[in-house]
Amino acid sequence: MRIGRALRAALLVGASVTLLSCGRSDTASKLSSTEALAECVRVTASELDGADVFRPYGEVDNPSAVQACELAVQLNPQSASAHEHLGRAYLALAYDGEGAAAQARAMDAFSTAARLGSGYGVVKLSEAGGAGADRDRAEAFLAPLASGGDVGALVLLGELRAVESGRLRPVDEMRGDGTLEIFNRAAENGGAGLLGRWVIDAMSRGDCGRLSSMDPEAQGPARPRNENAELFCGILVTYAADAGDLLANVHLGLAHTQAALDYAEERQDVSYWRERMNQERALARERLLIVKASGDQMFGPLADRVIARLDHLEMAQDRASREFWGSVLVGGLALLAAADSGPARAADDPMAEVDGRQQKSREELRCLQAQVHASTYPGDPTVVGAMERAYAAGC
Repeated sequence: MRIGRALRAALLVGASVTLLSCGRSDTASKLSSTEALAECVRVTASELDGADVFRPYGEVDNPSAVQACELAVQLNPQSASAHEHLGRAYLALAYDGEGAAAQARAMDAFSTAARLGSGYGVVKLSEAGGAGADRDRAEAFLAPLASGGDVGALVLLGELRAVESGRLRPVDEMRGDGTLEIFNRAAENGGAGLLGRWVIDAMSRGDCGRLSSMDPEAQGPARPRNENAELFCGILVTYAADAGDLLANVHLGLAHTQAALDYAEERQDVSYWRERMNQERALARERLLIVKASGDQMFGPLADRVIARLDHLEMAQDRASREFWGSVLVGGLALLAAADSGPARAADDPMAEVDGRQQKSREELRCLQAQVHASTYPGDPTVVGAMERAYAAGC
């Protein structure tokens, strides 16, 4: 069970500093300054630390990350790296809904890191547009790294140019000035996995409007529509998928499946929506066939079952079938797993067979959602619970 958000914020943002100020803990006495810094970097690794170790904010495990990096700063007060990774730990806490206090602590840490010579600290301050922001200095730091093919620097440079004063620029502008191409270069230069995890993390914390990760436990209110952010994130996850990232292909396959099912629900101008449904179904199959062909033991079989359902949609033109597919994802895939199965029907009910197929699809899609989310956030205790419930339902 998770600690209440307000209580956890108070514990982490305030108490962690107080606890450390009382003297070294048992852990501190056992770790050298070098070991403490290495642990802090490991649990909060940034885009510049390498694609193979990068931890998106959603994968930063708090409170342990904050505690590890507070210790690293205590033992290495003049280390720019310790302060910049402490900033990442607090920013992950802020993105997790822990409030302005964590955000302020993150900016303080980035400011100290920048003062100590951290280019990454300058970049994060410039993205936020707050005190200490220096976009020219941030660009000067990232540009040579990006020119040398550093995929983390490419992603950060793209992000820096995509955001002004904390707001996402219009996609048309970014397409025209080459900002989007920077992300594409990152994907094509071996950074497809990093970019995919980076943008999927942005989806999960709501930075992409209604385009969100397929979290089977999501039960909050619908996010406000932000077509610019949705388009931006959709383009980036497509770059990652086109460059071979498996998880990005899974997400695109599910997104196009959702669109196909939504269009199949339309009752007016059926010919038009049938054409749109067919387009989305084809796009979904294209991505899911890539997943199936990968031979991945986790996603392959489940993707195969979704493809079979899409093929069934292609053949089903009657009203009952349209109602079936329309109801499979009412409210979107993120709310599907929480939906009730509905009251039992009499054996002679003509819709009984449709209800049976609906429940089967519901279970299969919930399994796929749980697998995707668990792959993205393997350390989250709520994901462990979601997986247990999904498998109990017949995965």
